[in-house]
Amino acid sequence: MLEWPARLAKEKPAVSAKVSSKPQPTHAERLAELERRFQSVRAEAALASEKDRLEDYESSVPQLVTLTKKVRDFGYLFEPDLEANCLRLRTTWIRVKPDLTKELERQAQQLAHSVKGLEVLMRGARQSGPAQPAALDRLETSLGDIEDKVATAQRAIHGLYDSFASDLSTFRSHLQRLSWTMEQAAESALDWLPTEAVLRAVRANWLRNPGDGPGGVLYLTDQRLLFEQKEDIATKKVLFITTEKKRVQQALLAAPLTTISNVKASNEGLLGHEDHLYLSFDAQGPTPSAHLHLDGQECDEWQAAIRRAQRREFDAQRIKPVSEAEIERLRSAPTTCSACSAALRDPILRGQVEIICSYCVSVTRF
Repeated sequence: MLEWPARLAKEKPAVSAKVSSKPQPTHAERLAELERRFQSVRAEAALASEKDRLEDYESSVPQLVTLTKKVRDFGYLFEPDLEANCLRLRTTWIRVKPDLTKELERQAQQLAHSVKGLEVLMRGARQSGPAQPAALDRLETSLGDIEDKVATAQRAIHGLYDSFASDLSTFRSHLQRLSWTMEQAAESALDWLPTEAVLRAVRANWLRNPGDGPGGVLYLTDQRLLFEQKEDIATKKVLFITTEKKRVQQALLAAPLTTISNVKASNEGLLGHEDHLYLSFDAQGPTPSAHLHLDGQECDEWQAAIRRAQRREFDAQRIKPVSEAEIERLRSAPTTCSACSAALRDPILRGQVEIICSYCVSVTRF
């Protein structure tokens, strides 16, 4: 009974001895890897990507003014500080550019000197054989040192413009989204009210059936939420391949903001990467509910924007206020039908000039 544990103890070293070690790379394999690292660090040491960014910023700042003018020309009436933000970023770039250019040149010169020494070691490594591992060791050590120097130089340069780059990227993206919004509004077949102002738009699908529904553009204005179907529908197929299409563009939803009783944002799909909006409408709304799948914008942002529009918070950001005459005209709008005297309960919007009675369908103009 005492011999069995002792026998097992003697067998343990034999079990561990079966574990094989990872084979060491050959001289040729090691040289090939060092060659790859050498080519990579030599390219990075030129700081080409940093120079490209500098050129991008130099051209991007003037483009902000062009984009802002385009947005205004299309009729965007909000955010009076758009022009001021353009000027602020331009001023910041004028201040940052000299130091950035100077630091970029200084770092590039230092790295170029280091790369020359590395090239000598690389030539020696290429001429070495399996019996001369020291040449590869020296090259590998120097490669590590220069890789660290490149990373340090990049951090130093990035530190000079990180804040500016973040502000520029955010503002440029915002302007590009506004530009797309106003272009879509200009191309739409929707009946815009005379004083209605578009706030934002997004590609979306109205999921009338689970996972399926018309595609188009969802618009938020200072008075309404609208969905316009805008898609190419297959009219002819041959062996499941579409050979003919027809553009369908029509208004499917036009809801006054006052009729939206609830709006819920929901992240769904794999890993929650799909943005959905669930809308509920009151009795005066065009439909009891709507489920929209947004494409390319955050559902939380849309939920917040709709609620802000309902609270009329965007009115304070208009660059051109609504005329007092229009406000007074709405105050004196009729409250009863001119034909049957029934109460007119539907919301009345700015720019609206007639009301249809829900009881006798008569039109009351004002």
